[in-house]
Formats: sequence, structure tokens, C-alpha cells
Amino acid sequence: MHDYTQDARVLPERYGHPSLRQGEIVERWPGAKRLVLDGVRHQGEPVVLSEFGGATFEPAEGAEWFGYDTVSTKEDFAERLAGLVEAAVDSGLAGFCFTQFTDTEQEINGPFSADRQPKLPVRELHEILTRTRAPGRGAS
Repeated sequence: MHDYTQDARVLPERYGHPSLRQGEIVERWPGAKRLVLDGVRHQGEPVVLSEFGGATFEPAEGAEWFGYDTVSTKEDFAERLAGLVEAAVDSGLAGFCFTQFTDTEQEINGPFSADRQPKLPVRELHEILTRTRAPGRGAS
């Protein structure tokens, strides 16, 4: 499913149920997101957050853009990105995919620009994007 919440606390609340870690869907509608279609029986298929994220830097005046929220500084962007990645890692999902990895024509919400320039120092992006568990929590 796609979930563009900008509040990192929401992802584990929606998808962190212990049974989900075992491949069992207990709640068909965590939040406003339907995990299984009506009439379809879940048979242990992995649950993947196929898109999440979507915050952009505040666009330049007059610039066309699209994102699910805006941040105005690199520090805010790093904090938002780190919080969402940590939440996805801790959620118990089988996998996740951050959207957009790079900016596109109208979506300027990736950690890299359309010409593949990092918006944060590469070392900081590496630390954020390669986390295997949130600080202070058990391994997932």
C-alpha cells in the first residue's frame, strides 16, 4: 500500500501489530488504508509499504511542485526523512520503498535532485537510509 503520512508515529501504529510481523493481517483497515480487498482472503502474503515519504523543501516562489508536505530547511528535511525511515523499519512490514528517490518534473520530494545531486551530505543520507532499526529499540 501507499501511505504518505508525514507523522512518523503513525506508521508503527498502523502497521506495527505483532501479527503483521508473522504475515497475518488482523485489521483490514489500519487508519484509512485497506490492506486486503473485500472478498479476498489474506493468505500470509507479505505486506509492503510500496510508497511513503513525499516531503519537499519549500519550493522557490512561483515554482511548480508537488509533495505531501513541505519543509523549509535541510535540517527539517533530514529529521523528517530519518523519522519516516526509522518508523518504516520498526513497523514490522516485509519491505518499503521511499517516494521519490529523485525529484521528477513536478514532484520535488526526493533526497536527490532530478540531476542526482544529494540534498543532504552523502554521509548523512547513507546513515539515514541504511538504518536497520531505530535507536533504542530492538532489532527488527
